Amino acid sequence: MDVFNHYLPWTYKRLSLLPESIWQQLFSPSENVEQDQTYPITNLMVLLYQKITNECDLSTFKKRASLVRWYEIYGKSIFNIEELETKLNYQTQKRREPLKSNGVNLVGYSRGRLGLGEDLRAYAELLKHKGIAFSIVHIGHPTDDPLSFSSPFENGVIFDKSIFFINAIEAAKLLEVVEDLSATFGYTTIIPPWELEHAPEEWAETLDSFDEVWGISHFTTKALSRVHASVKYSAPVVLPCKYESEKRKKNTSPFRFLFVFDAGSYIERKNPLATVQAFQLAFAKNENVELVLKVSNSSDTEHWEKVKLKSLSDSRIKIVDKLLTSSDLEQLWDSANCYVSLHRSEGFGRTIAEALVRKLPVIATAYSGSNDLFLDDYPLLVEFNLVMINKGEYPSSTNATWAAPNIESASALMRYVFEHCETEQINKWRESGAEHVQQNFMLHSKSRPLDGWNV
Repeated sequence: MDVFNHYLPWTYKRLSLLPESIWQQLFSPSENVEQDQTYPITNLMVLLYQKITNECDLSTFKKRASLVRWYEIYGKSIFNIEELETKLNYQTQKRREPLKSNGVNLVGYSRGRLGLGEDLRAYAELLKHKGIAFSIVHIGHPTDDPLSFSSPFENGVIFDKSIFFINAIEAAKLLEVVEDLSATFGYTTIIPPWELEHAPEEWAETLDSFDEVWGISHFTTKALSRVHASVKYSAPVVLPCKYESEKRKKNTSPFRFLFVFDAGSYIERKNPLATVQAFQLAFAKNENVELVLKVSNSSDTEHWEKVKLKSLSDSRIKIVDKLLTSSDLEQLWDSANCYVSLHRSEGFGRTIAEALVRKLPVIATAYSGSNDLFLDDYPLLVEFNLVMINKGEYPSSTNATWAAPNIESASALMRYVFEHCETEQINKWRESGAEHVQQNFMLHSKSRPLDGWNV
């Protein structure tokens, strides 16, 4: 059912895509499922459960209970069901209170385990730090984790300024279901992520619908400027580490290289196979080293299958393919000796920033938005060549290029960090890298257009 294929706010225009009789049928108890749970199992619950989990078997009490639990904790969040039910309960649009002028709405995937969710949550901390009132406008997402990321500031649209943390593709879909963007959200700003040198020309009309467009790096700002007359650079917010290390990694442990990435954000772009290849080139199998790949949203792609095959044949390569608690993830970070990202392109590079804040030496491709995170003379950046993007590797990328990091260059740098990790020189790079991120991307950074707003 197309109306549930997009993760957008529920508007009266969006509701009108289905007749009232269909909505009534969706919220009616399912005649095909035994009703033995605390809550009636509706047709909508079954539809959404099958859509997200691909689970069609509801033949046992336990499986039906799992559906109900999933729906109450996750399904309602992913599909904005509370907002949907509120809108359906009004036959005509309720008169809204005038929007207030002393704060900001943050619109996006506030409960999602993805970069855009991190961006919104970090911006909420920035506004709190500055003493600026704000309200979070939650949009559901398949990666929602309501138990970890629900916020008491989720109060809907109440201010006359709104910042959207969504990509331009989703923004175009949003514009199709909102009658009047300004009347609904006030003065609008969008911060759309983008990872290639040129933004698609078809974005021009979508971005022109917003009052301001901000770029998350100088690379992205330049790319967006090709389709919008006035794009402002806005430094993303990098938050301090939440947990303090209880003890330093023991010297007797294997020297650990770490790469944390979201495979759902286009695995060819994240390029973990290059990291594996560089690691295997750098070290013999009898050396006390290991590579840990922490992946989320993995799927059976050709690229990922190659990575898994290499890990199966090399005990030094470990894959962590499961959700971790914040504490467990921080322990993983604390166990690392060096961070490696041989990406083909980054809009910003949040995990690179997090590694630098943690004072890890970082080996990264010397290309795209992640270059903002390094001082000009940072010595651990990997050489690259620009190559054409193959069909299907990234959206809207016809005749576009990105980086192919040099495996030999990366391998030599991994070897160098392994052999010199505790030297004064690398400690100096650690300190300067952390200081650069702290000065330019944390809460007190001045490189944000928000500072000129009258709020």
